[in-house]
Amino acid sequence: MNDGDPWWGEVALELGQAACWHLGQVDLWVQRRAHEWRVAVRRLPDGSDAPVQVELPAPLPLDAPGLEVHRFGAEQTSARLQVSPVLAPRPVVCRPDTPFALLPGSAVTAYVGTPLWVRVQAPGGRLLHEVDLHRPSGTWFGPDTRQGELCYANRTRLKLDAAELQHVPTRAITPVHLSNDGDGPLVVRRINLPVPKLELGVAPGGTLWTDPVRVRLQQGGQVTVDIDDAPPERRLRPLAPPRVERRDRHLIAALADVLR
Repeated sequence: MNDGDPWWGEVALELGQAACWHLGQVDLWVQRRAHEWRVAVRRLPDGSDAPVQVELPAPLPLDAPGLEVHRFGAEQTSARLQVSPVLAPRPVVCRPDTPFALLPGSAVTAYVGTPLWVRVQAPGGRLLHEVDLHRPSGTWFGPDTRQGELCYANRTRLKLDAAELQHVPTRAITPVHLSNDGDGPLVVRRINLPVPKLELGVAPGGTLWTDPVRVRLQQGGQVTVDIDDAPPERRLRPLAPPRVERRDRHLIAALADVLR
């Protein structure tokens, strides 16, 4: 793997051979055997800034402490395997480091880092395994225990200037267009992003992005949520379709369903 090359894609493994993906806080090994695939995961300390790289071939350290090993049997294994990034299987609740208030009559675009999973697939699209690259914690989003949904929690700096964005290969960026047509400030303490309904793509420079999300507070308190197309200057090559089928790109939600 050269600098600038994507860490995802198809790899070819000979019998008994393993490859290793060093993905920041996660080391992932996949080994091909005659009748099984072995997938091993080792999690590094939080905050690890280890470089992202692919090692092929790589020894599989089955006796390493803290190694999680998963075995998948097959009548016959193929030489080719697909490794790809995917978005979270649940909505992601993003909490800004500091509360943010959007003034009446204003509109801004906020950029939110979105955690990724890595998917290991055998030929034919058969799913072997998925591994979260940041192990996000769970959180409940709703007015009470009966209304709401289980989500993942994610801290964000809620950057408003695209020039300040830093490329992290194990995260995607979600643009959130916020507009306030109401009479008072729109206070953003948490944003519930419908991540399973978003598509993941890669920009020409190699940065991973999701579909943009538009959140608009209208007069009377109604909130509209739309899934936008990427702007022409950021044309994306699709990597992973939405996990959840969506019939259209427009949703209407109560304020409590999106911002709390």
